[in-house]
Amino acid sequence: MVIGSNRSMDVSGTMETMPGKLLMQGLTRVDGMNPDFASRLFDVFVEDSYERLQRIEDRIEAGDTHGAWRQVHALKSGCMQIGASAMTRCGDILSAALAADSLDLARAALLRLWQAFRDSQRLLGE
Repeated sequence: MVIGSNRSMDVSGTMETMPGKLLMQGLTRVDGMNPDFASRLFDVFVEDSYERLQRIEDRIEAGDTHGAWRQVHALKSGCMQIGASAMTRCGDILSAALAADSLDLARAALLRLWQAFRDSQRLLGE
């Protein structure tokens, strides 16, 4: 089962949109962060999130709940650092399902996490 299905994603230009600009303004206020560095940090977050979501999906399908849980933990850390609160909340639910060794609940939670990721991308694309 491929939940993400689209294994390639164009993340270029995400910072030109209004939500992206607001996020960038917030990041550049953190310890006087250089705007170019903040932009690159955000791009890395998007790329890393997509790759981690794919890894989580692969591990769930392999029945490796512990491996999936570790990937979710890393993803949530990035989400918290960048301020992606909806993804963080979805990650909490997925973590709980994985901790309970419930693959069915984990699959459902992963679907919601993918949706939160896509919603973020749509917001940034407006």
